[in-house]
Amino acid sequence: MAQPITISGVSKTFGSGTAGVQALQDVDLEVAAGEFVAIVGASGCGKSTLLRLVGGLAPPTSGRIEIGGKPVVEPSPGIGIVFQTPVLLPWRTVEQNVQLPLVIQRSGDAAQRIQDLLELVGLRGFERRRPYELSGGMQQRVALCRALVTDPSLLLMDEPFGALDALTREQMNLELQRIWLETGKTVLLITHSITEAVMLADRVVVMTPRPGRIREIIEVKLPRPRDFSALRDAAFHEACERIRMLMNASGFVE
Repeated sequence: MAQPITISGVSKTFGSGTAGVQALQDVDLEVAAGEFVAIVGASGCGKSTLLRLVGGLAPPTSGRIEIGGKPVVEPSPGIGIVFQTPVLLPWRTVEQNVQLPLVIQRSGDAAQRIQDLLELVGLRGFERRRPYELSGGMQQRVALCRALVTDPSLLLMDEPFGALDALTREQMNLELQRIWLETGKTVLLITHSITEAVMLADRVVVMTPRPGRIREIIEVKLPRPRDFSALRDAAFHEACERIRMLMNASGFVE
């Protein structure tokens, strides 16, 4: 079941004293269960730091983060994370890489679930392949399956398609939307691409330069499912232009 996220007064400082760097300052955000939210902002604004805090990979300096009403204090099997690089183990097959979280958690046999996920992302028939035998897009699909194999209620994605070529990235955008529509999970996506954010998200959170704060939240008023014909929609252009205007003072380059 999808879970809501509540971020209340969250700040994060690295280091201490005069050498300390404040990455985030007083961030408040509510993400509804099953909602798809994207976060954009200039490099160094704390986007990835915020994602790590939500994932329980680091503690906030102050403030509170809750998922499903429970405070986040450590990583949880209820959270799946996809990073910019797939980080697949080269000596393991596709099937074995997807299985890895279950091995770590000492879960029971989930062979059918793994097959279902590979079917979901179009990788049936590649179970025995190793990462070097796959394209970049296929490797990222494996990473997505690995994040979903524990059936998490929340999916955190940090620039998951940033290293892909433009065509593959567009295909993966549509694939991610399809998977989200089919699974109904809560998704929090970090991206540098304004068009990607507007294409995928229900709402786009625009952050200020460091220390990162929420400057504005843009609601994307486009019907679903979306395809790239949405780029011609007036609502798409309005959302993109509003975000670009907000980012302009920050020297943001898409």
